[in-house]
Amino acid sequence: MNNEDKDLIFSRHPDQYFDQRSEKELIDSIQARVAELLETDPELLFSHLYRLDIDEKRIQLIMHKSSTTKIIDNLALEIYHRQCERIKTKANIKVPPLEPGWEW
Repeated sequence: MNNEDKDLIFSRHPDQYFDQRSEKELIDSIQARVAELLETDPELLFSHLYRLDIDEKRIQLIMHKSSTTKIIDNLALEIYHRQCERIKTKANIKVPPLEPGWEW
């Protein structure tokens, strides 16, 4: 997985990543990135989870009730499902472009 793929898994534009891959490929990619971040930079992983608005109670349940392998699998599934929700919401709710000067 290249750096661009890693970023798109957690991006605000998951449709750019999700449209091009099967469900299994997506979940496998997310699992690989979760495993990497859990090992090398757990703070960044939890920052991503927070930014994706994944339920904190659900994360705590996964972290405290799962084996290490299941933690990776379960967090990956939470990310996958949340990103799918975001794509559906984005498709159904059209937001008008910002007025010039408000882009920042």
